[in-house]
Amino acid sequence: MSVLIETSLGDIVIDLFVDKCPRTTNNFLQHCKNKYYNGCLFHNIHKDFIAQTGDPTGTGTGGRSVYEDRFFGDEIRADLKHDKVGTVGMASAGRDLNASPFYITLRDNLHYLDEKHTIFGEVAEGLETLTRINQAVVDEENRPRQQIIIKQTYVLYPPELADDSIPEGEPKDELEPPLNEQLSSEKEAHSRAVALECIGDIPDADVKPPDNVLFVCKLNPLTEDEDLHVIFSQFGTVVSAEILLDYRTGESLCYAFVEFEKREACEQAYFKMNNALIDDRRIRVDFSQRSYSFELPKSDVDLLEFPLNLVYLEAEFFLFGSLGYGLDKVAPNLTLGGPAPWEPKRPILILSPMMLSCNLLGKEVGHLRAIKKTVKEFPRPLLDLNAGSFAKVIDKAFGKSLNPPFDPYANSINYLTASYLIPYVGLTGYVGANPNLQDAISKRLVAGLLGVESGLDAVVRALLYEKANEKVHPYGIRVSEFTNKISQLRNTLGNSVITNEGLAVPKALGAEGKKGKAMYLQEMNTQLHMTVTPEDCSWIGAVSGNQSVPGGFYPKGGDGQIARSHPHTA
Repeated sequence: MSVLIETSLGDIVIDLFVDKCPRTTNNFLQHCKNKYYNGCLFHNIHKDFIAQTGDPTGTGTGGRSVYEDRFFGDEIRADLKHDKVGTVGMASAGRDLNASPFYITLRDNLHYLDEKHTIFGEVAEGLETLTRINQAVVDEENRPRQQIIIKQTYVLYPPELADDSIPEGEPKDELEPPLNEQLSSEKEAHSRAVALECIGDIPDADVKPPDNVLFVCKLNPLTEDEDLHVIFSQFGTVVSAEILLDYRTGESLCYAFVEFEKREACEQAYFKMNNALIDDRRIRVDFSQRSYSFELPKSDVDLLEFPLNLVYLEAEFFLFGSLGYGLDKVAPNLTLGGPAPWEPKRPILILSPMMLSCNLLGKEVGHLRAIKKTVKEFPRPLLDLNAGSFAKVIDKAFGKSLNPPFDPYANSINYLTASYLIPYVGLTGYVGANPNLQDAISKRLVAGLLGVESGLDAVVRALLYEKANEKVHPYGIRVSEFTNKISQLRNTLGNSVITNEGLAVPKALGAEGKKGKAMYLQEMNTQLHMTVTPEDCSWIGAVSGNQSVPGGFYPKGGDGQIARSHPHTA
């Protein structure tokens, strides 16, 4: 009795020693008839030694036998030797620990394997295929860099065993399950679908998943959408390649959906890319079970687009602060060809501000990615990050022109002081959007971003608090006074909806001793339910106090429906 194994490098015919190893050959034949080996990788190839396969997990530690227990006993015989190329044996995990993995020898006279593993067959045809397998390029763990897989297995019965239902030389099809079992399985599947419809996970119990979308997992966190688009395009036109991000941090969740224009391309990618190496990670590929895509209400899209303008500003400020360059170098795909910012530069920072800036830039770039995954994106607006823009903000906060003009890039104290203003821009944008959102996806996204942005604002305040009594050179004004003035400006630009305080508040103006705990909690609850309108937010970026006056950080205004509805005109 023989088995034909069709691999991606050619066919192999194995003659089985049925009489000498009945349990082992029965296990192998049942797996072949049940198509258990279909799609299995040659996961380990030692040149001029052996090639291992038969593990569906592709690790060498998985698989099981056809018997009740996962493993079955050895059938080692002294008269069966590893004396020629093509000897087939069980790749056991130890004594009497045979499952489904097996190996094929790639050279003669491997006698030190004799009587250690069960030999149950030999290659009768396809030695040229073994030569190709032996020549495969492998990595340091002896895994082929280009996948070699088992496509199909066919059991070839000799004439004396053939009957009407099993034609000679033809593969035996899997037996159809009994009708009652099939009906029961379909009923159970439908019941589960109805349950998913009831809890809102799918729109309809009869919905079917698409046949042109692949689910890809175990990705490297550094892999980006564009990388997947390029890699999977070799199989056909890719409509979209979307890596899902953590809605709180904007970091990759290491899985993605790749949509093809045609089903055939999707199927080809499924067979070729499973366990492929991308950015030093072996990925897993399966057909997507995501049955539908969401569409946000138009009002939600408008509200989510507006903070995108503000996050662009924050990301560029902290990128230049820590690296000396911006999105055009770090993530040019996020700019969509928008104009480069005006005259930002890298400040000379001591350790704590540098660590702060590096931490903030990662969060802000992540926020950009998260928002762009949810709403239709637009190019980066023109940003004015030169020192003059910040000087105008500080002058407005103090109600007079400082001499010399405030320069956020001059030193660490100045940079920290400017950082006190920047996170609040995005924070106000999220607060303005949050109460008016309708869809749960929008609310979850903004809630996560708002939480992170609030935390960043708290980190900036904590670092400034350590330097509260230091004086900002050359003005002789304490850091705490700068924060107080900026906080007053925040309240003015936010129409006093959000009460903001600097680092040092006179006791007479603070909350201490003024009211009981219950009254204080009531006021907090009132403020949490108050909203900042888009109109309130739209002039914070310009810091002019007047929507009709151009300037500030957005010389030509922002993008998106809300920003365009409040243009900056001379």
